[in-house]
Order: sequence, then C-alpha cells, then structure tokens
Amino acid sequence: MAFPTNPTNGQIYSKYKYNSAKGSWEFAGDIVDSGSNANGRYVKYSDGTMEQWGRTTHPASAGNITASFPISFVGSLPAITLSAENGSGASDIIAFLAAPNFTSLTSMTQYVRGAGWTSMTNYVNWTAIGRWK
Repeated sequence: MAFPTNPTNGQIYSKYKYNSAKGSWEFAGDIVDSGSNANGRYVKYSDGTMEQWGRTTHPASAGNITASFPISFVGSLPAITLSAENGSGASDIIAFLAAPNFTSLTSMTQYVRGAGWTSMTNYVNWTAIGRWK
C-alpha cells in the first residue's frame, strides 16, 4: 500500500524496510476508541490491539501495590513494561511485577525496592499492550 497523500485523521502508519534499497508503507489500523480515567489512558486499534499506560503512586514503605488498568483486556495477559522513579527523582530504585498469577486482565501487582524506597513516595510508570477483541 502506498502512503496516502491525504491520510485520514486517526490513521496510523508504520514504515518497514524489506531490503536495503527500498522501503514501503503498510497500513497498521485505525484508532477506534481512546480514553482515560483515574487509572490511566488507553487506545484501541481496529486490529484488536489495545495499549494502556499510567503512573502508580507507591507511598513510603508500601511494598506491593495492585494497580487497575483503565479498562479490561481480553484473551491473553498483556505485555507490561515498568519504570520506577523515587520521590527525589533519582533512579536508585527498581519496579517489578509480582509472579504472573498476580497479573490479570484487569490489574497488576507491582513491587518497588531499592535505596531509600521506605522513606519516600515512589512512582511507577507503566505500559501494557494486549487485546480488546
């Protein structure tokens, strides 16, 4: 498919290179819905893919926190990426997910550990990619 000269608002395109001499544009799918709530933001694509992202606050000494997704996934568990930030903005803490049985289609359990994690509020920025249909 050729890249259109007047793309429709909301369409997403991705470039892939199939050899070293030429590139081609391939249609990736329309955004069919997007939104947000207190748990984060989400985008649904016409091919059934859904991306969600947000930021979880971990009070000092909280240990684990169960964070709900903005909306539920369907089918297989989503792929989740976490990045941690301590209250002073330094990067001397880590965030990780609990065992897979603590991740569901509606929530995940996050842990924060590292230097000073018990004495200040910490934050976890997260992204989850899965299916909505």
